[in-house]
Amino acid sequence: MKNKYIIIILAAVSFLYCDQTGDRIKKYSGKNAKSLTELYNSADTSDYIKFILDYSSPNDLAVITSDQIKKNVDLAVKTKEFKYAGLYDDEIFRHFVLPFRITQEPFEDWRERFYNEISPLVKDVEDIEEAAILVNLWAEEQMTYKPTHGKDQAPLTTIKRGYGRCEEMMIIYMAAARSVGIPVRSAGTPLWNFTDSNHAWIEVWTPEGWKYLGEPADRLNSTWFTKTTERASIITSMAFGYYDGDDVIEKTGNSTRMSSIKYYTKSWDRCIISIDDSSSMPVDGATVVLYAVSWGGIFPMMELKSDKSGQVIIPMGKGSVFITAYKKDAGFGYSMFDTVEGEKNIRIELGKTTEIKDLDLNFRFQIASAEKPEGKTEKKYFEGKFDLMKDKAALKRKDRLNNYKRTSEFASYYLKSMGFSDNEKFYSQEKEYLDKCDILGGNTDEFLKVYKRIDSESGKIRQDKYRILTEIIRNWDDKELCEIPDSSALKTVVDILYEGRQKFRKSIPDTTFYKNVIAPTWMGGQVVQNGWQKEFYSLIKDLRSSSIKTTVTDVI
Repeated sequence: MKNKYIIIILAAVSFLYCDQTGDRIKKYSGKNAKSLTELYNSADTSDYIKFILDYSSPNDLAVITSDQIKKNVDLAVKTKEFKYAGLYDDEIFRHFVLPFRITQEPFEDWRERFYNEISPLVKDVEDIEEAAILVNLWAEEQMTYKPTHGKDQAPLTTIKRGYGRCEEMMIIYMAAARSVGIPVRSAGTPLWNFTDSNHAWIEVWTPEGWKYLGEPADRLNSTWFTKTTERASIITSMAFGYYDGDDVIEKTGNSTRMSSIKYYTKSWDRCIISIDDSSSMPVDGATVVLYAVSWGGIFPMMELKSDKSGQVIIPMGKGSVFITAYKKDAGFGYSMFDTVEGEKNIRIELGKTTEIKDLDLNFRFQIASAEKPEGKTEKKYFEGKFDLMKDKAALKRKDRLNNYKRTSEFASYYLKSMGFSDNEKFYSQEKEYLDKCDILGGNTDEFLKVYKRIDSESGKIRQDKYRILTEIIRNWDDKELCEIPDSSALKTVVDILYEGRQKFRKSIPDTTFYKNVIAPTWMGGQVVQNGWQKEFYSLIKDLRSSSIKTTVTDVI
């Protein structure tokens, strides 16, 4: 009888969750809502597809189609053919192989291409660590580190550019590893508590537990930040969906945040932050913020909520952390939390004040040990050959990017666009333009295709479109230049801008048009260049009139 009730309760919970997923699909999926709903409710739909839809973010639901989900799931299931795939269970597969997006990067359909390229490299490999290292060498062929602005680029854009920041290195590696059935998760520290910077990297599932990697090396758990992580206060990792385990910090939105500190240092403790009101009663749902304190200042690292017992429980390394807590009506409280001497618990009392005073902000942190870590030494792979393999991968990347450079062709189009002027400014701008052309990477041919299509236009139209495309190259961030999908999408942008230029040519000077229409108009670059202009323009072009003021009013 008891089992019967349990089955009924589980069925009810399952039905409720399905209903919530259906509501979310209707709310966020727009024109794809009908096909996604049918897919989710179909009796033939696999649990993997339902799992993806249950935990897809609103951003994912807004762009993914039913065909794309089915294709991604089929390709993910196909990776079970690899020899090392039998080492892990279905729960690991669901959370760390199956997902099709890594973090906040735009959606790209990368899985089939990556599977086709990488599967020959690992098809005979039995050791999952060896496979992970081979994938890292493949990633080295695609990109190297270079700072970029804050908007994450997707894996295929990274290949076009040939470089990206640490989170973008993480994104392409995770996509590549998942494409061949290697379970991976994102990891990192929100801030090192001894300096004002952070870092993101990858953790790979192995039979011995999660291990990390960074730049290509002949073993896991060996990279430039190995010693640095010994000194971190907080290191976390993420799982797609709601994942259970001892290391879970919080389940929120469509993912689970976990602590990974135990994989990096033995000097950590499970710390308890207790939040009480002025009557010493536990405060449920208080907002608790942990800050790194360093020579650079005070920086927020993580925001959490206290549980029903008024506690936040989080594994932390040795160091000094500043903590604030707040809940409406209960008030505000704060304290320094120094775990260097083994302090594991701290109590913060909320009062009515929001003022911070009489606080000793001197901070302490660990000094990394000079000795090698105790315990097992990681196995090395490709003994005697790895450095050559790494150098070869880097050379292949450099050759590929150098072969994209078509300086003479772009120089001729600069002259066609701008005319010729024997002055210093002309040559200075030409150099800036050609420098941008050299970093178009995998989109080089796409830009030249559009220039060549413009060749067939007549007189003044040709001149105006040359200039518009040249100004796009000069003014757009290189991330946007490499992100635009192809020559068709690029030509659409040029044509739309040309039509707008013609409509308001008499009332808007060229300099204003190039600076405020073609160039990005806010910090951080433009929105994702995925070819959105065509559909967006079709929705608003009929609102345009001969009057700029009327047009602006109608668009608003």
